[in-house]
Amino acid sequence: AHLHCVSSEGARRRLIAMGEAEARIHLTGAPGLDTLRAAPEMTAADFADALGMRDIAGLRLVTVHPETNAKQPLAALEAVLAALDAEPLPTLFTAPNSDPGGARVRAQISDFVEQRRWASFTESLGSRLYPNALRHAALMLGNSSSGLIEAGLFGLPVIDVGDRQGGREYGANVTRVANDTASIKAVLARLGPHPERFPVGSLYGDGRSGPR
Repeated sequence: AHLHCVSSEGARRRLIAMGEAEARIHLTGAPGLDTLRAAPEMTAADFADALGMRDIAGLRLVTVHPETNAKQPLAALEAVLAALDAEPLPTLFTAPNSDPGGARVRAQISDFVEQRRWASFTESLGSRLYPNALRHAALMLGNSSSGLIEAGLFGLPVIDVGDRQGGREYGANVTRVANDTASIKAVLARLGPHPERFPVGSLYGDGRSGPR
C-alpha cells in the first residue's frame, strides 16, 4: 500500500517504525466511530422501552468473549458473573462472538440471566441502540474491543477483564484487571453504582474519519 489511513497515533508510530514514509501515513481515526456519532440520540426512557427494561438506572453493559489464547478461555466470564452477582443492578448482556468457546459462553450467560430478574440478554443492539447504550449505561464490563475503541467517545467508564485486549491502546476511561472476581469487585466498588463520566474522547478518533 502507498497510502495508509490509521485509527490511532500508536498505529501511526508502528507504521513509521516498520519503515513506511511518514508523509504517506494519515491519522484519520476509526471509521466505526462515525456511525456511532451519526446515530439519533434516544432518551433514557425511550432506550429502556426499546429494550423492554423497566429500569436502567446504574445499567451495566456486559460483553464477554472467550479468551482463546488462554489456558482457561472462560476465566473472564466466570470472574465477571461472580462479581456481578455480588451486587444486583440492571445488567444487559450482549452476545459473545463465534470464536472457539463462544457457544459455552453464551450458554452460561443464558443460564445466568434466566435466574436473575435484574439481568437481560440481547443478541445485538445494532447501529441505533448500541450508541445509546454507550450513552445511557453506567459502565461497561467485559473484554470487548468496543470498551477500548468506542466507549471513550461517550466518556463511559470501562472495566476491561483479562488479556484478550492486551497490547492495544486504551484511554483513561478504561481500567484493566485480571480474570479475578475480587479485582473486578474492587473496581466496581470504587466506581460506585452511578460512576462519573470521563471527558469525552477516544484514542481511536472523534467520529469524523470519513471526511478526513
